[in-house]
Formats: sequence, C-alpha cells, structure tokens
Amino acid sequence: MTARISLLAAAAASLLPGAQAWSSIISAAHARASSSTRSNAGPLGGQHSFEGGMRQRGVGNAGLYGKHLMARSTTTGSVRGALHATNVQNEVADALSDEAKITIASAINGLPEDVLAYVMAYTPIGDTARQKNAFTAGAYVVDSVEVVAVDGEGMDVAASVQTKSFFGKVQESKQTVRVPFGVDRPLETSEAVKRRLMEMSREQGLTKSTATIYKIPVGSYGGLPVNMLLNNVPHSKMARNFIYRGAAEALVQAVEDPTVPRRMKLVCTVPELNPAMDTYRVGTVLELVRELAYSMADVGLNTRILIQPSMGEGVFKSLPLALSGVMSIMQGMDWEDGLVGSHVNFGQLGNKDDVSAEDDVILVISPQSIAGYSIHPLLVDTVEQANGRPVVIINPNLKDRPSSGGVMQVRGRGERIAFAESFKDIYNFRLLYGSSVAFFPIKASLVVEKPRSQ
Repeated sequence: MTARISLLAAAAASLLPGAQAWSSIISAAHARASSSTRSNAGPLGGQHSFEGGMRQRGVGNAGLYGKHLMARSTTTGSVRGALHATNVQNEVADALSDEAKITIASAINGLPEDVLAYVMAYTPIGDTARQKNAFTAGAYVVDSVEVVAVDGEGMDVAASVQTKSFFGKVQESKQTVRVPFGVDRPLETSEAVKRRLMEMSREQGLTKSTATIYKIPVGSYGGLPVNMLLNNVPHSKMARNFIYRGAAEALVQAVEDPTVPRRMKLVCTVPELNPAMDTYRVGTVLELVRELAYSMADVGLNTRILIQPSMGEGVFKSLPLALSGVMSIMQGMDWEDGLVGSHVNFGQLGNKDDVSAEDDVILVISPQSIAGYSIHPLLVDTVEQANGRPVVIINPNLKDRPSSGGVMQVRGRGERIAFAESFKDIYNFRLLYGSSVAFFPIKASLVVEKPRSQ
C-alpha cells in the first residue's frame, strides 16, 4: 500500500503541473491512515478495524472492492452483498493466443456484412470491383466471404467472386485475400484486435456491429446483466448493487489516477435516480452516496458530502424538491460506527466552514439552479476552496434557468457553460428511450464505467 501510494504521488508530481498538491494530499491521507487504528463494534457486534486506510471486517483485508466476498448485515440495507453474479468486467486471458484467434474469426463470420465491407474497403478486390462495375453494373460481384485466419496484423478472408463477361457469361472463382489492420506494429492482445475491428466497422458506417464485436468473449467484456429490469420500480437489489458498485469503482479509479481532472461528474439517471421522473427515490440517491463514501474510506481518504442550501431571498427562498429534507435523512442513515466525524463529514454547499483541510474528496449531491438563483457561484467557491482536491458532482443540473432581474440571462452564459463543462464524466449510466418526450419504453442503456484521462 505504501509503495503504491508513493508511486502514485511521484507520478502525479511528474505528469501534471498542478498535481503536486494532489500528490501531497494522497501522501497525507496515507500518513493519517497509517498512524491511526480504531476498532468499533459493528451493527451485529462484529469488530470493524481501520488500519492502514483499509477497512477490515474479519473476512480478509482485501478491501471492499477486492476479489474477496464482503458481506454486511442485511438489516442495515447494505449494498455490499454477493455481487459476483453481476460483475460487468469479466476478465479473460488477454493474450492473442491461438484459441483467441479462432474465437475472433468465428465471431466475425457472424457479421458477413462487416467482413464484406472490410474486403471491399481494404483489399485489391474492392478496387477491381469498382473498376469493372463502373462500366457494367454487376460485372464483378463478391458473392460470399469467410474469415479463415486472424493474427495481430490482419485477417485472411476467403472470398467467392462472380465475374460476368461482356456477353453475359458468368464465372465463379475463389481467392484468399489479406485484410490488413493498418497498424504500425502487430497487435499483441485480443482486446486490441477487438477494438481495431470496432474501428474498422465504424469507418464503414456499421456502428451497430460494434456492440457485437465488443461482446466477443476474449479480452475484457463489458455488459449489463440481462435481468436488470430497470422499468420495474422499486429496482431490485441486484440492479441497485450493480449501479452502486460500478460508480464506486469508477470513483476510486478516478481519484487515484492523477491524469484524471480533479473536477469530476458522476451521472446515473435510471428511474429511481432521475429527478425528472415521478419514480425518483431520494433513498436510492443517498445509498449511492453512502457507498461512494465507503469506497473512499476503504482507500484511506476522507469524504465531505455537501448539499446545497435554500437559495433566494425572503419569501422567494426555496430549495429544489429533489433535495428537500435530504440533509436530515442523510444524517439519520445507518452509517458504520466510527465513520461519521472521521472519514465522512457533512456540510452545506457554499459554507466555507464546512470544508476543512482534512477533507480529501468532496461530493456534491445533485447541485442545480432554481428560478431566480444560480448554483454556479456556490460551486465555484467550493472548487476554489478544494484547491486541487477532487470535487465530484452527482447527477447535476447546471443549465441556466433564466429569471427576472438579469439572473442567468445572456451575460456570463459562456463562462457558466465553460465551468459546467469543466467537470468530466467518471461514470455515466443513462437509459435510451424510444421517444425524446417520454420515458417509455426503455430501448437500451449506455454506460461509461471508467474515467478518461485528461
């Protein structure tokens, strides 16, 4: 742990001009975690110890998101149960082995339209077909194609070609052509081959095939469990666990990667987390936030959770309905003993006294403007006060709500848009619907699970 964090701090200092401060934060957090050991009785009397920044529950010290199964009391409504059945990332041996080559070839043969497009675009057969068909349509036709071999530089494709003479005589011939990947050096992993095939399909306008190629069971495979059933409300425990864990893992990766911008955005708009729907459930939002805080405690970092206060003046002072009562509910939730006040603290957005030097990560729940008052000034102050520490906004709505008195009008809109866009996605789970005016039916889902570097 010490070596990993030290290397991370060194990498941060060398990679980013402003990363020196963050490397110091990581090192300080590790020092705090290493110097403190606390034991607390859990909900069922079990001992929870905090040592070296990693929470240990008497079932192994791999941390919550390690490969050991971590179980907590079901009476607390915990999301940390058996999650292996819904693991989105099924790691398979990634080397481009002979078995992987055969698997890829077999899968690609299930996409004959793509293989034909590759042959027509990247081999001499395509050039010949365009030349001969320019004078006589149908003079040169590729009747069928089959991938016979795959390696790190390309594919061998057996093509059946029909040629028609000037007098209408048809001849059929078979030839094997090479479809090159067009790379500088041979691809060494099956994952790289899959991604190159996806790029080639996109180049030919066959974007629908990319999902099928991605699901080829070699390299890494990402997919959603078939029984998510997000149209059912309340969502199942499995569906919630899947979302909570994916978001928490993405947050850990983003925080520990110094190349990821420190302004982060976490978006999940399934029915229970979407304030625009009547199925919105604030309890699900707070369960998600709790798991994010737990994941930070697991790596020895302190979390400050902020909620925007009532905004406006006089009788016009108000709070978005989605945030009404959230602070009191959050404070009354079942938190593990010893967390609140040490690794997890609460506060109001914009209150400078609520953000301390001990806070390593700042989470802001659903920041949004209201009629007559913009949320941007409060967020700007919080980002400045963070001074290079990660600020994560969860399900934000930073769009302007033009109001009287020049509030959120044309003046300053460019700066507000630029500020909103400075928060980069580290996790995005949204549903795709058949219509832009209704949340039904659910056609598909789009999930971005890993943060991108700057």
